[in-house]
Amino acid sequence: MIYQGDAYRSFENWIDNLEPIVAKNFSYHEYFEPDKLFLRIKQVIIEKVSKEYLENLIKPNKLPKFKYGPLIISNEVLKISLKKRILYNLFFLLESLYLLITFFWRISKKSNQNSRKYKILIEPPIVGSIKSFKKFLEENRIEGLENSDELIIKKSNSPRNTIINTKFFKNPWIEIINYNLGFLPKVKLIFDFILYTLSSIIYLNNSNLNILLYRDLPNSFFINFLNKRKEIKDIFVTNSFLRQQPLWLDGLKSRSFKTHMIWYSQNIIPKFYKGESSQSIFPGVNMIRIDNHWVWTKKFGEYISNLNRDSNFSFVGPILFYNPEHKMKSFEKKTISIFDVIPIKDYGYTGSFKNYYTVETISNFVGNILLVVNKIREEYSIDIEVVLKSKRRMDSRYHDLQYFDNLDKYLEKFGFFKVIQDTTNLYDLIKNSMMTFSVPFTSTAEVGKELEIPSFYYDSSAKIRPNKKIYEIPFLESKNEISKEIVKILNVNTK
Repeated sequence: MIYQGDAYRSFENWIDNLEPIVAKNFSYHEYFEPDKLFLRIKQVIIEKVSKEYLENLIKPNKLPKFKYGPLIISNEVLKISLKKRILYNLFFLLESLYLLITFFWRISKKSNQNSRKYKILIEPPIVGSIKSFKKFLEENRIEGLENSDELIIKKSNSPRNTIINTKFFKNPWIEIINYNLGFLPKVKLIFDFILYTLSSIIYLNNSNLNILLYRDLPNSFFINFLNKRKEIKDIFVTNSFLRQQPLWLDGLKSRSFKTHMIWYSQNIIPKFYKGESSQSIFPGVNMIRIDNHWVWTKKFGEYISNLNRDSNFSFVGPILFYNPEHKMKSFEKKTISIFDVIPIKDYGYTGSFKNYYTVETISNFVGNILLVVNKIREEYSIDIEVVLKSKRRMDSRYHDLQYFDNLDKYLEKFGFFKVIQDTTNLYDLIKNSMMTFSVPFTSTAEVGKELEIPSFYYDSSAKIRPNKKIYEIPFLESKNEISKEIVKILNVNTK
């Protein structure tokens, strides 16, 4: 068994050594900056091959050394397997056909033919109600994201609720063209797109690695058209795009719009174990190509900017894509809120790493806090309640069910313990708590810090290092430390 950080470092070195070969096996495109196109090819390779590389690192005899994912390496040549090449061509054609039909279907839509600039928010998570999301857009601290006529939200599954005036579309690029272009220019654009699709098929198969851009090229035609007309002001994505930024997002020549990444969490830094030599990074994080990052804390912003030298950051506190609106009934008892990370099933290579989020570690996180609280309740005769909120609800396809069996045992043993719904308003829960404990390094602790509620990270394994360069949250690793912090808070509150 090896440390996950060691595996990540090995993969980064392998990718770096692969760069000269990558450079020889793709060709440039008229729409894109050459250096950005190269980075995007490299980024897609990381996305496609990292899982199998890491598997091969642990089980050397499982895969041949010259093949990872769709990538075949032979004599300074990188190729994509024939099966994947056919599949990627098919995906490109289907996406292009879908866009053509969508554009053709919308061509008769009346336009104002009055060119405007738009801001695009791509696939935001909508937590809770549309009303809450609307309030977030109106009151958030992210400059340029306020709810206005200029904002269009790209959402694959658009909400049906009509109380919000903001426009939701599956393809905002086509909608903007329909808003700003007359009928005849749109007809011409259809023929131009057909020609572009045919030329793109030739391009994708012209060099070995061009085919890796099969997802990027279809929409690039429309976004490049809007870019030349300067009809896009800003494009916002979330950190769901952490491992991939489509080439059109940053790579267009003479790009006229700004790009932003909104971080709805900050838990992306691999655990640094006490036996490791140095802190690792998640594969591909040093390849993010964004103008400005909207983050929770200054330290995290500095971390991201140091990895991505061409970017800036703005720290605005927790960003959860909703504004607290539901007022939760105050707890009658002194309440400690705890936040876990549900262990996933061991479905492959993760079981051969020192995987932090094991059933044992997370069960002990909950169980040890309960044991400490139980002892304090008896010793001080104070009625304390412990409430657990998980980030997500149980999913038997991915989660290890043994953890939930352990929670049931805790619920039976400790009458002061309860598990609340994952949809419970996080802000209200923490506001009503006397203190919180979170599994390292979940973002809930940062919410507690902002609300001035004593909040702590607790490592029940006592095997990882606190990351003081990124997080200012106090870090605990023993039941004795937990007890001291609880007693300290109780002494303050009972004077």
